[in-house]
Amino acid sequence: SDVVATQSSPTTAWIQRTQLAFGVSAKLELARNVKELPSSDMFGSNSSSTHSTGSLEPTVTLQVRPIMRGAGIGSLVCTHDLLLFVRQPTTIELALRGKAFNAVDTTYEGSVGVGKLGRMGFLGHALNSRNRSIDGLIVRVSKKCWDQFSSLDEVFMIKIGSNITALREFNALSRADKIPLMKYLLDGKAGNKDEITHGSHTSSQFDPLAASSNALPVGFRIFIKSKMNTSQLAAITAAAREYGDGGFTLIKGPPGTGKSTTLVSVLNALHLRQYQAYYAAIERIVTESNPTTHFEELAALNRAAEVKPRILVCAPSNAAIDNVIVKIMSDRFVDGNGAKYSPSIVRVGAGIVNPKVKGVGLKEMVDSIITLGSDVSKLEAIITTGRQELRRIQKEIQKLKIRIQAIVNACPYEIPDCWEIRIDEESFEATGSVLFVNHKSKKTTYDLPMVKRPTERPCQIKKMP
Repeated sequence: SDVVATQSSPTTAWIQRTQLAFGVSAKLELARNVKELPSSDMFGSNSSSTHSTGSLEPTVTLQVRPIMRGAGIGSLVCTHDLLLFVRQPTTIELALRGKAFNAVDTTYEGSVGVGKLGRMGFLGHALNSRNRSIDGLIVRVSKKCWDQFSSLDEVFMIKIGSNITALREFNALSRADKIPLMKYLLDGKAGNKDEITHGSHTSSQFDPLAASSNALPVGFRIFIKSKMNTSQLAAITAAAREYGDGGFTLIKGPPGTGKSTTLVSVLNALHLRQYQAYYAAIERIVTESNPTTHFEELAALNRAAEVKPRILVCAPSNAAIDNVIVKIMSDRFVDGNGAKYSPSIVRVGAGIVNPKVKGVGLKEMVDSIITLGSDVSKLEAIITTGRQELRRIQKEIQKLKIRIQAIVNACPYEIPDCWEIRIDEESFEATGSVLFVNHKSKKTTYDLPMVKRPTERPCQIKKMP
């Protein structure tokens, strides 16, 4: 009563106009052999009418029957909704005015307050959904509260909100020990010893992962180095390095400090990192010396496609996720050569706020495919064009595979790093031979170079353009 009385008058008026107007008189009875309970809720999944939850207060499962057949509360009742049950509507009206505890209810002897009649009402947790009528609605309530109201022929019921947010928080906390990130959250020593923090590197020193085996492409490194400040570069480095090894990166800052721009660059870096894994898988297939059938090669390529970039971006609101998408659409990503490209995006979920995002909405994309499928002639034309393009790409793949294998197998021993192996397109189809280019002496030859000396660095054949 005290809490409700402190609410603003518009809020009180809204409750009186809507929720109270949609209340309904109902009879409650213990539920028997209930089969509509969800598989999991905050109290567990027990379909018996009485349920004890260990250290929690014992509960009972009740079934709601409206006094007036087919009556409802004017809105959908969903699983995990919160329902308030009171003796009669006047109890709520008095509570809204802050007078429930000192008013006299003529229907009952004595005060409506806790003093003589005990509780004025109790809360119920909806375990199933009902649309128009509340008949058959299943709720779980405190057994202690129910004992005080079980003798009533009827109660007044209103919907006061949803318990879904609190339930999610409760379940998350209950399963905190199973969260993979927990070891990183609680153990300050779990991160790298040389963890990059704000201000620890200057812009001139920054070259994220350039020396590691999974370095980001040089074109991307040059681009972000020219566009980002020191703290942004440190954030991108922290998020992108050792990607896939666990852990997390927390980036925070006041409005206008470039967090959204940094986020897009982080996504760009992760996108490139995943594409590098994809390219590496393709390279292993193409440079495989063992001959394979066409179907075996296709199967291997399909397996490699499973590591293509799949990044899930989440935000606390529809507007926030739309802003990220618009930012990616306008700024685009940068590839390994420093050129711009647009990644494939699918906006999942309803509530698109920005009209610019509608084109990548999942529903709109599905509708577009369905519409396209209804036009047979257009569909046949697309299939024909697609098959032609597929044949062209397959021929190109085979052509490149022959050339890559020729480069990889060109020399049986290590050669000095001043050499480079190239393909001469004008003569390769006829001869199948490669060229050896010596950048030190500025000469080109078909002959095999000299063996690498112990003091010389080897030529990285697979790292060549």
